[in-house]
Amino acid sequence: MPHPEQPHLSASVLAQCRAHGLKILWNNDRNDGSDWYTIILENDKKRDVFECTGRLSEDLNAKLEEFFRRDDVKSGESIMSQIKDLFCSRQ
Repeated sequence: MPHPEQPHLSASVLAQCRAHGLKILWNNDRNDGSDWYTIILENDKKRDVFECTGRLSEDLNAKLEEFFRRDDVKSGESIMSQIKDLFCSRQ
């Protein structure tokens, strides 16, 4: 059962992810109301699975949009750790 507070990523963020060869998946399949999320960042070379606590709120989408607007954003694996930091900063 998905968590009721599961974030929504905008079409522009999802398009930027695809443009950089990256997929972002997340899941909270616990039925106990817990705020633990399993986050998967994936590209053609690497799959990074990690867990974060805390509610993933709407400002996550805004932070991801801001991140992709930066001039220094690279492609694929080099941005995975930076995006992971955005998710985990929700703790």
